[in-house]
Amino acid sequence: MRKLFLKDSFILALVSLNAIVIFTSGFDLPYSIFKMLYFSDIAFTIAFVYEAILKIKTYSWKEYIASNWNKFDFILITVSLPSILVIFFQANLVDVSFLLAFRTLRVFKVFRFFSFVPGVNNLIRSVKRGLKASVIILIAFGTFLFIISILSNNLFKESEAFNNPATSLYTMVQLISVEGWYEIPIEIQKDIPDVNVFFTRLYFVILLVLGGIFGLSFVDAVLVDAMVMDNSE
Repeated sequence: MRKLFLKDSFILALVSLNAIVIFTSGFDLPYSIFKMLYFSDIAFTIAFVYEAILKIKTYSWKEYIASNWNKFDFILITVSLPSILVIFFQANLVDVSFLLAFRTLRVFKVFRFFSFVPGVNNLIRSVKRGLKASVIILIAFGTFLFIISILSNNLFKESEAFNNPATSLYTMVQLISVEGWYEIPIEIQKDIPDVNVFFTRLYFVILLVLGGIFGLSFVDAVLVDAMVMDNSE
């Protein structure tokens, strides 16, 4: 058993089965099947806890936590542990059903498959380098979104899409995504005089060009350039 739980291939098999169980339990199933899946999921949780304890005892805590994949596993196991507490509480005494949501986080363990992909460490380093290089651009872009959200909220406060700053921010994100952006000015036109329709359309076209076309393209360009820097060199 000890040797089995130290094999990555066996753990990945458990991860795959657990992902299937969590996926299947989301359907409207007979209670008997759902109960079987539920206790199967708890068994997987215990198995992953046992794996972590075994690896810590075998390799020591310092060596275990030195691996980024083990850190990732340990975090997912820790946040999914509260779902086991449901067993120890009666539903009519304490409502802890919300703890079941934490078990779905364990599906992210499927990312362990990436550890077997050739060159995955180089790819991760490239992503880190890209994010580090583009952090200033991302902050500037986020500030731009924040400002135009407040501006749009004040200009079109009567519209449901801009009735408060938070809703306005969400609408701005929809705008710069380009997908369905034209629906926003069409909706606003219902609540404004005809004389302002032209300027409203012009306002959103300018925001689309600045944020959706040039803004996102610039962020993408900086990110990709930093990621492929080692290849260029």
